[in-house]
Amino acid sequence: MRIDAHGHACGEYVTLEKINKKLTENKIDKVVLFPGEIGNEKISKIRDGKNKEVLYFSNVVGEILGRFVNIPKKINFGNTYVYYLKLLAPDKIIQFYWLTPKYLPLLNDDYLKMQFSGIKLHQCIKYFDIKSEYFNAVLDFAEKYNLPIIIHLYGKRDAQNIIGVIKGRNIKIIISHLLFYKIFAEHWVEIKDNVYFDIASYYFINRDTIINAIELFGCEKLIFGSDSIFGDDCIEKTIALVNQLPISEEDKKRILGENIQNILGLS
Repeated sequence: MRIDAHGHACGEYVTLEKINKKLTENKIDKVVLFPGEIGNEKISKIRDGKNKEVLYFSNVVGEILGRFVNIPKKINFGNTYVYYLKLLAPDKIIQFYWLTPKYLPLLNDDYLKMQFSGIKLHQCIKYFDIKSEYFNAVLDFAEKYNLPIIIHLYGKRDAQNIIGVIKGRNIKIIISHLLFYKIFAEHWVEIKDNVYFDIASYYFINRDTIINAIELFGCEKLIFGSDSIFGDDCIEKTIALVNQLPISEEDKKRILGENIQNILGLS
């Protein structure tokens, strides 16, 4: 099974028609979908062949996401829209609920209604302290309902803090964009059962970085995601990047879908 584990409900995934088209073109069975800017079909232009270091990407993401400046105020509308899309195509769309501190009081009721499959957090859109009561409450909720969390970390301190916070918990954390992966490698023995990394995407992560991550963590810890609102043909180019890696066909299949499939318990 091939799964895009990092999609936003805008750009190439803005409507069900467009979702079906992109999934079919790329032989993708399912997409993990988060809110985006509803109705916006635009793709942010990024120069091809100029892959940025993921740390740089993290530091300037606020500028890159300038058109999403009001997204914290609109996130719950986005969650409702992704839920609507899931109802239309439950065999193709996997809903992850984008959560900010403002919407924590709605989390339980929204879960009972939407039955989403995971939680999305993004410190660069709405910052929160990893050691906060808010994040601890999110971890408690995710652990209770066996929900994976995908998180875009803001800085090195946040990466260091999350290592201490998740140790000993029965929880799966997916670190977006392979951010600060070398920090996690330093503590890998303690957290290897908890942590995975998505490799979104071709425009932000280069081939050598992925190979290094494979050497450190193994292919079973890496997850294909496109974050396809950034860069033309991002889905296709990220799949091609995986297929060109010097690994077995079985390991390519793991990265392109089987790893997130196992996390989510999909058959």
